[in-house]
Amino acid sequence: KPPDSKTSWNIITHAAKIGAPRTNSSSDALQAAHGELLPASWKRRDFDIVSNKYNVDHATKTRRDRTTAKHAAQKRFWETRDFDPLLGRYYDAGKEADYGEQRDALSTMAGRGKTAALPPAVQYCEGAAYNVISHEVRDDEKLAVARAVGDSAVASKRGAAVDAAIRSRAARHDARD
Repeated sequence: KPPDSKTSWNIITHAAKIGAPRTNSSSDALQAAHGELLPASWKRRDFDIVSNKYNVDHATKTRRDRTTAKHAAQKRFWETRDFDPLLGRYYDAGKEADYGEQRDALSTMAGRGKTAALPPAVQYCEGAAYNVISHEVRDDEKLAVARAVGDSAVASKRGAAVDAAIRSRAARHDARD
């Protein structure tokens, strides 16, 4: 038996001895003076890092921690993984439907930018504006540009005829004078 320390508490564990009168310890005095603002070393933690166990109800709390960690890992996993590469589709039916709608919208616009890379003579030729065989108009704007180009070619050739008419008029005017 260890020798008696002649104190009302155990000097190792600071627990009160059985049958000893209750005295105000220094921790009680500090707690009365400062309330919850006690030193961190005096606060008993739920988990003991030396034994790597919870102080109370270790099995239940460990099971709870593992379940929480598992759910958090599953949530992080499914936040970034929504596509099945083997089947080539999304796990979520809503995302798969959205993807199908996007593909349909993109397929209606497919190839439109291809003609922008072509030279203007090819972009605005008559074959691009209407079907040459059935004469069905494909694009009114291109047809208007193609006609304007054709009209400008005719107008430039008409300039020579206008010049000839002016010269003949001037010659007649000179001959009359």
